[in-house]
Amino acid sequence: MARQTDLGNAVLAYLLAGPVGFGALGWLLDLLLGTWFLLPVGVIGGMVLSMYVIWLRYGRS
Repeated sequence: MARQTDLGNAVLAYLLAGPVGFGALGWLLDLLLGTWFLLPVGVIGGMVLSMYVIWLRYGRS
């Protein structure tokens, strides 16, 4: 049971850290460059990369 909880926590951490991290990077670049579209691109890109990393680590047997 503890192994499943650890796995769930790890997956949740990836799903939160990707969009938050890349979204923050996009927000910072938006401020520096005076644009408006890098925040949403960063959030979506972070989610896609998070799911890819999860698939690489846990999706294959």
